[in-house]
Amino acid sequence: MIRLEFPITNNEAEYEALVAGLELAIAAGARKAVVYSDSQIVASQVNGSYDCRSERMRRYLGKVKDRANDLRFTIAQIPRKENQEADRLAKTASAEPMIVPEQVLSFVQHLLLLDNVQVQELTTKDDWTVPIVAYLKDGKLPDEKEDARKLKVRAARFTLIKDVLYKRGFSRPYLRCLGHDEADYTKSGQQQPRDWRGTKT
Repeated sequence: MIRLEFPITNNEAEYEALVAGLELAIAAGARKAVVYSDSQIVASQVNGSYDCRSERMRRYLGKVKDRANDLRFTIAQIPRKENQEADRLAKTASAEPMIVPEQVLSFVQHLLLLDNVQVQELTTKDDWTVPIVAYLKDGKLPDEKEDARKLKVRAARFTLIKDVLYKRGFSRPYLRCLGHDEADYTKSGQQQPRDWRGTKT
């Protein structure tokens, strides 16, 4: 369940929840998913039977379609009475105080998805991305047992999408990871390199 700490309409909240659910499925390694929603508007817009009349809804729909690059999914609209468990969790997330039930993953989101554009920069002495990419791509580990263990733990927080490193995010877009040269390039205010992917950072 996700607690949204900002004003939002019902339809926008449905899209925020949809994108967060898709992100969680991707992070869990899913390849296919079926989404059940009691929002007729969102389900119909995603399926293409309703047009998005507002610019904000079109932008949300674009966020959903971005996730289709990494996860094959269908969405089905169901009656509200068949969605009682999700409704119960939504009410729990908005309660004061928020009490998280056992075995329920919870997040607090402070930024609207449409405004949440971030660049993640982590710094180490060398290019910190190289060993993580080598492990995720080819399974390459350091010779020292403890260093190998630490790398495995650290790499679990990252993923490769088309050979580009991202930090995993459940309730937000993946964060594009930058090495020192890319970070310096970005800070300089120049145009981003052409090989940056369409996935939002």
